[in-house]
This record gives sequence, structure tokens and C-alpha cells, in this order.
Amino acid sequence: MGLEAASRGAEKVYFFERELSVLKIIEKNCARVTRTGTKTEFSLIRGEIPPFRTDLARLASPQIVFADPPYARSMELFKNVTADPRFRVWAGDAVLFWELPDKDLMLEVPADPWKIVAIRTCGPGRFLELRTVKK
Repeated sequence: MGLEAASRGAEKVYFFERELSVLKIIEKNCARVTRTGTKTEFSLIRGEIPPFRTDLARLASPQIVFADPPYARSMELFKNVTADPRFRVWAGDAVLFWELPDKDLMLEVPADPWKIVAIRTCGPGRFLELRTVKK
């Protein structure tokens, strides 16, 4: 999704990835996209967002956050991320897309101020679309 965003004019794209081997593949793909002439600034960060990374607060607030967590931990991570006040401050008014596991799941209502707007399908993937609700 980040590479697609870059191809459509995103100014900055952040990739968070725990596995070094996967991060190296992402880095190569970013270099390929850059060679096409895109002006996107890519930042590759090794690690996971939850628990909330202290260096995340130094990054520019996003417009879109796309999360593709490990399916086995998806709902645990969803609960942790949406409940973390530091993530909410950083994410601001961003739209949060959270990829759902293939299997049936018990979906918990996210912590305030997040609201599920839709469950979207794209090919075989299913995604929650969330937005923050101002009080």
C-alpha cells in the first residue's frame, strides 16, 4: 500500500517492519519506485508500532495508516494500538485501515475516539476503516 501511495503522489511513506529480511525487500522496492521519478520520501523503521514507539511521535502525522499485522495477533494488536493515547495523538485525523484475519473473529469495539466506519473488501482481503470522532 505504501508503494501504491507513492505512485499516486504521497509526500512521505513510513514502513514499520519487524523482520529485517522483509525490510530489505521493502527497501529494494522503494528504490525501484524512486527510480521511476517519484518524489516520495520513504522511511523504513525496524520494529512494531505496539507497544507505542517513542520515536513515532517525532514523525509527521499521517493522513492514512494502513496496518497489516500478523494475523495470529491481529485483534490483540488492534486493541493495543487503538487504546494507546500516544498513537491517537500521532495519528490525529488519519484514516486507519486495519487488515483483518481470514478467519472469523470476535471484533471488539475500538477505544474512543475511534469509530468503525466500514468493513471493506479488496480481493481476498478484508479491512476495517476507522476514523476518529471529535467530541
